[in-house]
Amino acid sequence: MEKQTRREFLKKMGFAAASAGTLSLLPGCASMGQANRAGRKRPNIVVIISDDMGYADIGEGRF
Repeated sequence: MEKQTRREFLKKMGFAAASAGTLSLLPGCASMGQANRAGRKRPNIVVIISDDMGYADIGEGRF
């Protein structure tokens, strides 16, 4: 049995952590497609385009 270096150990643990994280997200991704097909509603999208706006120009009482 060969002695494992710290670099090899960290590589393997990093790969295992990334794989576990990716696999934990897959069930949620599979159900998203079914939910969108069932509703068939149009999404609410708001696009705001502005020119020459300063940092302090945005606020709830500045209309």
